[in-house]
Amino acid sequence: MKDLLKRAMEIAAKQQDDQSGADIEPRIQRPTVIADMLKSTNEKTVAYLHDVCEEGYTSIDDLRAQEFPKKITKALDAITPRSDEKYDDYIIRIKKNKLACAVKLADLTYSGDLSRLENPTGRDFRRAKDCATMKRDLLALKH
Repeated sequence: MKDLLKRAMEIAAKQQDDQSGADIEPRIQRPTVIADMLKSTNEKTVAYLHDVCEEGYTSIDDLRAQEFPKKITKALDAITPRSDEKYDDYIIRIKKNKLACAVKLADLTYSGDLSRLENPTGRDFRRAKDCATMKRDLLALKH
């Protein structure tokens, strides 16, 4: 299992190396902080991989081909937004997968934390509000 986490970290780090951006923080910091918020190796693995799938760096099929376990790829499929999907359907899909839900809640906690920003903008405040709304919605739904 530790090898699994190490591979996920390497994939996330490689994405950082392959992409340049104007972000203040290194790209690998985000999944690292989110993974550190979680307990299990599976949760941490999904935390490292969820952005690489969401941003199109790698596909869930690629990860299946690399022999990531089905529970990991199913969680990644659940947490990765689809362009044609309604918000409520996305929330329900995440909520149905405990692993995806745990990672998404940690992701929302991190993304909505304005204290990590030196000078938050209006856009940051809107994102924090959206994160709080999605967290509330995820926590309110029953399995």
